[in-house]
Amino acid sequence: MTWPLTKPAKAAVLCIAELSGCYASYAQAETPRPALDKEEQGLLQRALGQGVVGSPVAAQRLDNPAALLAPADRTMTYRLLDAEHSKQTEIHQIAASPAPQGNRLWQHRLGKREVRRLVELADGSLAVSAVDDFGDGVAARYSPPRPFLVKGMIPGEQREASLSVQAFDLEQSDRLLYSGSLKVAVAYLGAYQVTVPAGRYDAALVRYAARGTIGPADVDTTQYLFLSPGTGIVAAVESREVSAFTVYHRSENLAAVLTSVSDPQ
Repeated sequence: MTWPLTKPAKAAVLCIAELSGCYASYAQAETPRPALDKEEQGLLQRALGQGVVGSPVAAQRLDNPAALLAPADRTMTYRLLDAEHSKQTEIHQIAASPAPQGNRLWQHRLGKREVRRLVELADGSLAVSAVDDFGDGVAARYSPPRPFLVKGMIPGEQREASLSVQAFDLEQSDRLLYSGSLKVAVAYLGAYQVTVPAGRYDAALVRYAARGTIGPADVDTTQYLFLSPGTGIVAAVESREVSAFTVYHRSENLAAVLTSVSDPQ
């Protein structure tokens, strides 16, 4: 038996539900290497479809993440492939925000669902500092910011971090719903040729894994993001497991491919 997810419990889902994207500029090319095991290859093929993920290509060190975010105000349309969304489309946009302390900031809007705030750290890495979820009416704040793209990573490298999470009521910003902690692992799995409706791209593949406890819920999420220079996310796969004690369990899967881009006139 499962019980409906209340707003506080939904906050736990929000804290680990992220589908935002950017890449880093190339420095020195690395020799292509097989970075995905057979299980992961099968997972991506089942989620995205035959022919989306192609052969590995030369992968580069992540030297300038911010240079390869999607251009500000570009409209990016994605087709959602999972059964729950039945091939719906979703529009994403990234906008620059004021940066009073000197660090560059961006807002990534995912349709009508969420706004995610990206921050450039002192070393040039990108991290997610906060997520506002309009559907669930909650706002998550990460401390320190959740690693997104770590400057200097090379193919095959993994970085790990621990962080705390606070989930607030979106309409009452001072009302804390839940708090908790996550362990996050970011792995750079090389680069691949990716073919989606919007075109063919050479894209870096980054895997994110986050596990921890937020309020009464245990969370476990894994994301695979294909990120192309000057475009951002071209394809993505995500799986999430959320369970609260023995009375609630939620499993979700999401897959998306880029169908078109449009720049302002």
